[in-house]
Amino acid sequence: MARTPHIPRRPTRRPAPAGSDEPAAAEAMADLADLMTRLGQADKGPDGQVMLEALGTLRRLRDQLAAWEPALIEAARTQGLTWTEIAPALGLASRQAAERRFLRLNPQAGDQAATTHEERVQTTRDRRSGDRAVAAWARDHAAQLRELAGQITALPVRDQGGRATREAVHTALGNDDAATLLAPLRAVEPALRRKHRALAERIASLDETTDRIRNADHRRRNSAPR
Repeated sequence: MARTPHIPRRPTRRPAPAGSDEPAAAEAMADLADLMTRLGQADKGPDGQVMLEALGTLRRLRDQLAAWEPALIEAARTQGLTWTEIAPALGLASRQAAERRFLRLNPQAGDQAATTHEERVQTTRDRRSGDRAVAAWARDHAAQLRELAGQITALPVRDQGGRATREAVHTALGNDDAATLLAPLRAVEPALRRKHRALAERIASLDETTDRIRNADHRRRNSAPR
């Protein structure tokens, strides 16, 4: 059998540190792809120094991607996409997981981004105003929310999630304020995905609706004269 000829080693170009532009990262990725191809073709792979350089390149690319991800998420939110819509693109199952990932990658987001007392006060006011807008919507749609919660409580106990989640839905259903149903419904949604997908999708739709209400309220408050 003919032996595969040795392919001369091509120096691996190092990318710039994290924060470099897209062409530098694309060039580094191309170099890594080329190296992986040569690993499978050559009789004798690249030497140890080349491998160390490649590992360093990979680390820097990871740093760069980690910096890009929260920027892309923030841009998506600015364009009006909800956390429920963003979660699948991140390979996550829920809006809560997507928000947690964003805050983990960008700890300066949210309330922590407010660097002055006035900004922190305004952030809190905006959040509370959004909460009030969502609560008002829930009370206007109490029949819809109670009907959904009633369907969930009618399921076999084992399909309603953990005990705490199950009891929270039952307790909220007995509350006069329909707004108290929102959080328990979100909490039970993961338990419904496998066997009761239609109910899970209705809860996901509620999440999208409440996100849009909050965004609309935020735009209204910040466009109005202070």
